[in-house]
This record gives sequence, C-alpha cells and structure tokens, in this order.
Amino acid sequence: MAKESNTSRVFQTVIFYGRSVCTNPPSDLHSAAAWILHGARHGQAQATTLLKLFLQSTIYLIWRERNARIFTSTATPLAALRVSLDRLIRDRLLSGCCGSCLL
Repeated sequence: MAKESNTSRVFQTVIFYGRSVCTNPPSDLHSAAAWILHGARHGQAQATTLLKLFLQSTIYLIWRERNARIFTSTATPLAALRVSLDRLIRDRLLSGCCGSCLL
C-alpha cells in the first residue's frame, strides 16, 4: 500500500508542474494521456511537449523506484523522488533539446 501512496504523491508533483501550463491539470494517468491528446489536436504544441516530458519523467522515476525496491530492497524517500523529478525535468529543458525529441 505504501508504494501506491508514493506513486500517487509523485503524480501529485507532476500535477503541480502541470498547473504552470494549465489551470486545471488532470488528476490521474488516464486523464493526463487524454489531456495530452486533446492539446495535440488543438495546436498547443509547447504545452503538449511539456506535458509529455512531465509524464515521461514521472513514469521513468516510478519504474526506477519499483526496480530499486525489487532488486535492492531499498525505498527512496518521497522528498528525494520529488527532487529527482525536478532535476530530471530541469536538465531536459536546459539541455536545449528541441520538442521533436520528446515525441
């Protein structure tokens, strides 16, 4: 049960980032996917690219945390996961990567 709680808390961090792009971000993974598709259809290329980056980064961190728990029996504190998510997103944005490499 603790794993689900941490996963939802990490996703809440993504929602926090999503508020910088939109005032009403999605509250779960399925809504986030629909939100991205909706933005892509309505010509919001920059917002869609950012949302994809947030979603991809979150999924990667959740996958990495899952593997760490399975193979090393260690759990990362939530605060450290948030810092990792923040750093991952900032690094990608600051790398000067074009939007097409996020697709």
